[in-house]
Amino acid sequence: MPIVTFGSSKGGAGKSTLCGNIVVQHMANDANTILIDSDVQRSSSRWAALRSQQGASPAVTCFQKVDDTPQGNKSQYGQDILTLNKNYSSIFIDVAGRNSRELRGAMLVTDLLVYPVRVSMFDLWTLDDDMAMLSESRIANPNLLCMIVLNDVSPHAAKRVTEVQEAMEYLSQYLHPGMTFVAETRIHGRSCVKAVVSQGITVNEIARKDKSAKQSIDEFRGLYSEIAACFGQA
Repeated sequence: MPIVTFGSSKGGAGKSTLCGNIVVQHMANDANTILIDSDVQRSSSRWAALRSQQGASPAVTCFQKVDDTPQGNKSQYGQDILTLNKNYSSIFIDVAGRNSRELRGAMLVTDLLVYPVRVSMFDLWTLDDDMAMLSESRIANPNLLCMIVLNDVSPHAAKRVTEVQEAMEYLSQYLHPGMTFVAETRIHGRSCVKAVVSQGITVNEIARKDKSAKQSIDEFRGLYSEIAACFGQA
């Protein structure tokens, strides 16, 4: 699998959580995988370090990479990512939740942008600027795919139906068949998804103590299958 970026300009969309869960699943198929933390808050770096301390397997190779190019100069970030791609068969990037040089640089070299969005209008409103940025990035990176993932969806059926319907109606204006699309898998906001972060593990690694945990496991496996399918690896 080539380069996959988890990014949007909205903070708190769940990028780091989704990225960590997908990286560990992918490492079962490709050990030569690296996670790049391009957020100054270092969420993914801290999670990977905690994972190592806990002795969780597989250990995730993660290092922080931010765009430290002097302002006014041409960014070196994208080229640095491409250089790393010569040494690793799979690269996953977690970028900060803002309109950053890292997000814009990653879009120029990534093969798939995984775009988590919560089903609230505060989150959905950010799509206008982000999808414009995506279109601009495709001038230099015409094969850039964008998978929008509905994240933190309510587990309560009645509320979920309304939230998802409204979100899909809003999203329809940004979709382009084969290029920008919504993942069939939706990640629901269950307590187990948040709990695993502080343990340095993933949803797939928790004990299946209840039905909700198994549902979350199935969701993350489904999301990974959709991501892998983008590269003919399903």
